[in-house]
Amino acid sequence: MLGTHLLAGLLCAYAAVAISMPQHEPQQPLLAQHKASGLDSQTVHVMLVYTESGSKMERVAQIPLHKRILPGALLGVPTRPFPNASWPGCHSLSSPVKSLISRLGLVLPRQLDTIKIVAAATGQGRSVALERLDSITCKITTDVDDEGEQAPAGLPWFSLKDGTVRIKDTPSKWFLGSRRIQSYKCR
Repeated sequence: MLGTHLLAGLLCAYAAVAISMPQHEPQQPLLAQHKASGLDSQTVHVMLVYTESGSKMERVAQIPLHKRILPGALLGVPTRPFPNASWPGCHSLSSPVKSLISRLGLVLPRQLDTIKIVAAATGQGRSVALERLDSITCKITTDVDDEGEQAPAGLPWFSLKDGTVRIKDTPSKWFLGSRRIQSYKCR
């Protein structure tokens, strides 16, 4: 008698669980517009975290892959550097707004203490695969310094694996001395 009640209870519990589970339809292939396309290098942006010279605050900037970026360029908008920018509406920006844009990290500086790669994303806002992120490298090129000396031609590229690159530390292989940054580029 107890066995029949126990068996009936188990069957009811099993039926309740089976009914409460969502019903799945068979899998269907993705339509062409939903398929994941290969990463187009024109749509990938690399996220860099940096500290300006003399500051302890970390700032974030996104730069497009395979494109040389000049310090002072407003990122995310096809422009020239700020002082003579020519994109629509730039001249209507007030000084405090330009200053705010600069403080938010949308304008890369000419002098840094540190810089590192933290992420990369596609134009659709999706993060790239870790394997792809590991293969991205960035380079800083420099102007001629005060003594007329230019940085060595073989200034190393840095990657995610390098962590925080210390530009102002003398023993660092990325040491730039008194040179100012001429451009940034990631590939």
